[in-house]
Amino acid sequence: MSKRKFTTEDKLQIIKEASEKGVKVTLEKYDVYPATVLPP
Repeated sequence: MSKRKFTTEDKLQIIKEASEKGVKVTLEKYDVYPATVLPP
C-alpha cells in the first residue's frame, strides 16, 4: 500500500469539507483513517 501525498491546498479543502459535511464522511471519502488525523 503506497502512502498518499496531499498538497497544502488539498489539506485545506479536506478540512473545510470536514467542517461542513462532518469528519467521518469526509475521511471515508478520501480513504483516510481517523487515527491519522485525530489526536489519541
